[in-house]
Amino acid sequence: MAKRQLILNRGFSLVLTLNIIFVISSLLGSFLLITNHQFWRLNKYVDWEQAFYIASSGSAKISKILPSSEHKETDTLFGGELTIKAKIEKGFMEIESTGKFKKEKVTVLSEYGSKLDSSIADVRIILETTQKPEIYGYINGNIMVGEKLPSLNITAIKEKISLFTAYIQSPFKADTELFSPQIFNDKKKVPEKEIIFVNDVVFFQSDTFDYKKTIISSSDIIIENGILKNLTLIAYGEVRIQNDSKLYNVSIFSANSVILSGYSYFSGEIISENEIRVAEFSQVENSSVLIAYGETNQIKFTESASFCGSAISIAEKTIAGGYQNIILVEKYAKCKGLLYSTGKINIQGKLEGLLCAHSLYGRSSNGHYGNVLEGEIIGEIPESICLSYYLNTQKIKRKSWKLM
Repeated sequence: MAKRQLILNRGFSLVLTLNIIFVISSLLGSFLLITNHQFWRLNKYVDWEQAFYIASSGSAKISKILPSSEHKETDTLFGGELTIKAKIEKGFMEIESTGKFKKEKVTVLSEYGSKLDSSIADVRIILETTQKPEIYGYINGNIMVGEKLPSLNITAIKEKISLFTAYIQSPFKADTELFSPQIFNDKKKVPEKEIIFVNDVVFFQSDTFDYKKTIISSSDIIIENGILKNLTLIAYGEVRIQNDSKLYNVSIFSANSVILSGYSYFSGEIISENEIRVAEFSQVENSSVLIAYGETNQIKFTESASFCGSAISIAEKTIAGGYQNIILVEKYAKCKGLLYSTGKINIQGKLEGLLCAHSLYGRSSNGHYGNVLEGEIIGEIPESICLSYYLNTQKIKRKSWKLM
């Protein structure tokens, strides 16, 4: 009996020992597994950090990059690879900087605009004419008369216009072509294709359209009480934005004119070869860019409109030696940022920022029109406004960035 009990005790001890060994082995295995996993995660994070810093270093190399180009190099600090792609998107230079280290890859997307250099930061008016302006309104700041205007990146502007014009002239470049008037609303959605060519009028009505698509019209594009985001709109005719429509981060090109009215809101880039008009309490905000390029182009801010960004009007001299392009700010309109015209600017309302033009255009006390300021020019350009990349200055300022 005692012998049997001893055998049972030994068996129990063996089972207990095996259980203890199993528990200890499991704990040790779990510990090693967790340790290895943590070590793997740490190495992965370190490699990701290296890739991130390589990608971020691309921001310091934008001076080497031209729009619509790609730049590759080996990073000398970490030994990884750096790829930088540049393009002009909605008035700003967009840099896609990718850093690669071992198996990790990080891409940083940044938007850059111009920052006025110190030599003109305290100036409110720069005029090419040698004739001093008559001031019948109010100006708070310095005036530079007989000075060359800050140079424009004309090549980038012409390339952008050529790209848009090619879309209008070449329907075969589109992913799909439609041959009747198109009304996009809650009943009829935009086709799935990325580039859509419409051989007729395009209407956007009373709905939200958030697509990274390009829509081309051989006629007009009309937006009625719609909400549009991230679209590119190209029209041979007019583009009309009306009746409380709201457009966010939209790029527009018209070979004719672009008109905002009826309390509409816009942010993005507008390029026209004729006229851009912001009227009837409409707002153009968020460092938007307006460019009018043509012999007799006009940019108008009328009827209590408000504008925040860069407005650029470009034309060559006529045969008679004068300019036919003008930027107009009516009495109750308010502008904040940069107004730049190779011709004239008529300020009857209020500008907070910088005015650059060949000369002013206004009515003097004797009733004659000449180099006259009628409205107000006050205050500096707010830090929140990033000027258009199309304006060449000594510094480039990063407007925004995000990880992709």
